[in-house]
Amino acid sequence: MPYVKSVSATGRIEIGFSTELVVAPNIDMINNSKIKIGSVERPVLEVELVPGPDSDPETLKMTYKVTLQKEKLLVIEIVFEKAIYVSASGTPDSLKITFHNKYLFMSKSGYLIQKQH
Repeated sequence: MPYVKSVSATGRIEIGFSTELVVAPNIDMINNSKIKIGSVERPVLEVELVPGPDSDPETLKMTYKVTLQKEKLLVIEIVFEKAIYVSASGTPDSLKITFHNKYLFMSKSGYLIQKQH
């Protein structure tokens, strides 16, 4: 089961796992791979910023990439185009992380991760 271990002010998100995962042989498999869901191609790991009710989505554009994967840790680095606007409207914005390809995030004992966290 994944959980948010830490979030830094510089955009580093650490996702911990309660069980050891099989580590991808190459981190680019996570950053550059897509999976087809119905007729739509999605990244195998997707990070989305969910705007708060008073936020302007146009000011919240970002990019992200996985920089580290270990058996019980996944590190995602986020870069905001205009970081000053994140959660600046009085109501917090949030992140949604979706594991679209559950086979890339499988435990060493064969259990598959749940899709969304």
